[in-house]
Amino acid sequence: MKAHPRRHVIELISRRGLRSGLRGAVLPFVLALALLIGALTIAVNVGQLGQEGLLAIPRPMTYPFFIVVEILCFYLALAGALSIVRDRDRGTMETLFYGPVDSFSYIFGRFFEQLWIFLVLLALTVCFFLLSSLITHFAITVQFWQATLLSIFLASGVIAFGIFISSITKRTVNAVALFLVLMVVFLGVQITQNSISNMDFTNLASGAALGVKVLTFLGKIVAWLSPFSYLERGLDAVDLASGARYFLSLLQSSAYALVLLFLSVYFFQRRGVRR
Repeated sequence: MKAHPRRHVIELISRRGLRSGLRGAVLPFVLALALLIGALTIAVNVGQLGQEGLLAIPRPMTYPFFIVVEILCFYLALAGALSIVRDRDRGTMETLFYGPVDSFSYIFGRFFEQLWIFLVLLALTVCFFLLSSLITHFAITVQFWQATLLSIFLASGVIAFGIFISSITKRTVNAVALFLVLMVVFLGVQITQNSISNMDFTNLASGAALGVKVLTFLGKIVAWLSPFSYLERGLDAVDLASGARYFLSLLQSSAYALVLLFLSVYFFQRRGVRR
């Protein structure tokens, strides 16, 4: 398919999905839950301000913002994991492919559908934090706007991960199960590695030392495979105000998303559109 018709098909698929997604009942609930948790985190910062002073909270709005972004990204990753298999289960995918739709335009159309939804949610989230800043008198810093820009790239990786899961499965139940299992594994490895990072292992037995090495190795793999590891590194880059790490996080998230999207196209072609 030529570039111009393909771009037109991508726009049509993404717009249709955007309208459908914004009309759903789940999305407002997820946004409300995320903003509620963000508001509670801001309230905790207000309480700390009264007890310990302003120096105890260097960036009181950026961290709650990232919490909200992580919740929204988790939902969009799950929605991405359901996007392809849901069409296949309903039989609507075959109808789409009777028209000028190929694997590339379908996968990227689904990707931009979720990305547009994230941009709408991001705009509402920014409005919420601007209002919170007026109420609490917490400043909206340069780091907050850096985090806002970075969140778009980080969300791209998370959405691409969900679509990749959907491209390698054929049933909704399988997609949800695989997504949740991977999330539990990724989170478990990260938590375990963070727990043992500050421990003293000089007097460990050989078996325990081997276990620590295995966990460290798994942690390095998860750091590249898990989309939420990129979120964590992005937060660190903003928190440290490191320009080099910030741009590196932008590049890594973009590369991660592109690799997963092209892999999704490949596996989708191999599996086909039929149930």
